Amino acid sequence: PILRNTPNLCMRYAPLSWLAEFIFPTFCCGCNRRPGVVICSSCSKHLAPYNKQTCFWCKEETPLGIIHQSCRLSNEPILRGIFSIFWYAGMAGRIVRNAKYRFHNPTAIQELCQYIPLSHRFDLLTLQHHIKAQAITYIPLSRDAIRKRGFNQSEHIARQVGSIMNLPVRALLSKTTETPNQASKGRAARMQLYNNVFHASSRGVTSVYLVDDVVTSGATLKEAAKVLKKAGIGKVWGVTLAHGN
Repeated sequence: PILRNTPNLCMRYAPLSWLAEFIFPTFCCGCNRRPGVVICSSCSKHLAPYNKQTCFWCKEETPLGIIHQSCRLSNEPILRGIFSIFWYAGMAGRIVRNAKYRFHNPTAIQELCQYIPLSHRFDLLTLQHHIKAQAITYIPLSRDAIRKRGFNQSEHIARQVGSIMNLPVRALLSKTTETPNQASKGRAARMQLYNNVFHASSRGVTSVYLVDDVVTSGATLKEAAKVLKKAGIGKVWGVTLAHGN
């Protein structure tokens, strides 16, 4: 099943792309039924925008995902906020999971980003008007994970978000330790998984958006933001394609 979607091979060997499509046809990453597209029109209609941005700490609604001042004062002031685009519990989550684990298809991630609603694109621009970040970075994968999957989904999302916000994408983080799948783990266990797994370099950047594919407990974003701040980046704001809670 891994070979059923081979866009990364097609990009490398463009003259053979028609042959690869004939032998290993592309299927929709949402329903796995319609050949020839990575996201069919039927599945695209079931994408649910995440319209209620919430505070990372208290989970109460807040504009643009800004962390409440009272929450920042009573907790670690690591992230300034987290802005999410789709609900993970639904079609967006199914597409992300299939793209990552079943089909190994970066094109599906790129295509999903094309369905970012105009309202959320406007919110991202509004956010940048207030934050004035210098760049966008993303959660890295280990070398072993890159070899197995063939791409980093967060990097592809970061480049799509960068095109919306007209910001450069910089690889400021690296992953020094592999972490097990955290889907079945509780919040406390997830927080422990990411201790000392990232290394960061500021490269002259002092404010940045940190992109990941999905946020659930926030353990990944929190630990990565902590490392970025230690490297000298004073303002870190999370942006995720999907929200899991």
